[in-house]
Amino acid sequence: MILIKVSILFLDHFLHSTSQTQIDEIRFSMPVKISQIRILRSGCIPHPTLPNLQGFKSSTQISPITGLEIYFRDISKFGSNLDLIGKFENLNEKPSSNDTCIYSEELLFTDHLLFKGIYCNLSICVYGERIVQNLFILV
Repeated sequence: MILIKVSILFLDHFLHSTSQTQIDEIRFSMPVKISQIRILRSGCIPHPTLPNLQGFKSSTQISPITGLEIYFRDISKFGSNLDLIGKFENLNEKPSSNDTCIYSEELLFTDHLLFKGIYCNLSICVYGERIVQNLFILV
């Protein structure tokens, strides 16, 4: 059996005073491989069993999140611009759900995510793993 260690790479809120077209970015300090992105609903606790996340509560309000587009910079392609992961017209269609999970059919190797859409508050949780580059010096 092969075990893959997936961890939380990012967990935070984007807060704005008005619900209009917003652009928010996540820049990672090192390359990462993303397996899942979650848009957390109001009051959602991503992992109640993890002690260091007990105090985190989503701030994403009931207010509409429309036209959300998520982009990433594909570091596996030299000189890559931002590529679209997906576009979500209305994330409030299932109000009983605590979050919206976004998976990609392919692995996302990146150091940069961009969120664009009409929203006031957005709580994001990104799962994946850091890519550690081994450098060998031959003497």
